[in-house]
Amino acid sequence: MFYVLIVASYIIMCAIARKKYGKIDHPLDRHSEIVGDLIQDIVRGHYPPTSRLPRWRELTARYKTTLATVQKALERLEEYGYIQRGGWHGIRVVEFPPHRFNFGLVFTDHSDSLNHFSSHFKTTLAYSALQLNRIGPRRITLYQGVQGDREEQFRELAADLNARRVAGLILTDRYMADGPHFSTLQRASKIPVAALLAEVKLPETTRVLMRTSDFMERACAYLQAHGRRRVALVSSVNAGYGMWSAAHAALAAHGLETHPWLRIDATILYSSALRPVMQMLCRLPANDRPDAIIITDDNLVPDATAGLAEAGIRVPEDLTIVAHANFPLPTPSAVPVARLGFDVQRVLTTCLDALDQRIQGAKVPEPVIVPAEFEEEIKQNPK
Repeated sequence: MFYVLIVASYIIMCAIARKKYGKIDHPLDRHSEIVGDLIQDIVRGHYPPTSRLPRWRELTARYKTTLATVQKALERLEEYGYIQRGGWHGIRVVEFPPHRFNFGLVFTDHSDSLNHFSSHFKTTLAYSALQLNRIGPRRITLYQGVQGDREEQFRELAADLNARRVAGLILTDRYMADGPHFSTLQRASKIPVAALLAEVKLPETTRVLMRTSDFMERACAYLQAHGRRRVALVSSVNAGYGMWSAAHAALAAHGLETHPWLRIDATILYSSALRPVMQMLCRLPANDRPDAIIITDDNLVPDATAGLAEAGIRVPEDLTIVAHANFPLPTPSAVPVARLGFDVQRVLTTCLDALDQRIQGAKVPEPVIVPAEFEEEIKQNPK
């Protein structure tokens, strides 16, 4: 009962103080409130890019608070990348505020100390994002290890979304897109999403796809043009039915053939097992041996081609190889190959363009397709 009276007395005293002096200043809450209000004003265009914010004394009077609290709020806004302070120019909104020019590239796994992921595609994504940041004005922030809502990385992403420090997100993993925690967060923040996924159920989402069927069609056309007939397929065990369906359709369309003993599945983690397999492939009877190989995953290229080199096979005289690649970081090859794949920097800019269109309220054709290209084509026509 004694504690109830103390709490009641405190509430009454606060009410009397508010009536007499206005809102009571609690610095920890008050500066956050000022930050939130000013961000909303910037986002809504009340303070457009490069415009001047009210001076400290004006803000102090507006929020009925102390100069120290306003100072702390402005420090936070500067830390978030919304304003620049100093000199005769006073406090100005930056030219490229984060709610319009900062985008998030989301990974569920972590890179190592060299910024390498388990997937070479993700490594190339991260590298290409850093390259685009040098060009500007759009910037890409990497969020790694974003999984369950209890993870620190997820909370960091949620905080940035809630503070409007991110204009849009690029998702790389279906685990993330299908997760209920991210779905709830995305719907609450109404953030637009570009997903490098064939299937996604999130609202305000544009799928940006690199189609296996496009890769296989171009690979088979290349082999047909080089007079090849019997094709071995080297792929990841996780490729799935869609890849093999696309492969067989493309092979049939170009008069090429394959056989069960020419289908080789491997895991990225133990890709070194490909070396003896490729050597055995080269020792098949002449009527069963392939005269062409399509490697559909760039993670498998180093070990698959090393096995061919160890077998002493002549490339491209006896064997033509089309190897999947993610540009501008194709994986090394021990023998000559025709590299066919996707310009990952183009993939990212396509995602950013789609997100920009959604932010501006425009309709985006869905899905957006990034074409497969040979290395020579990318070099001749840099994006």
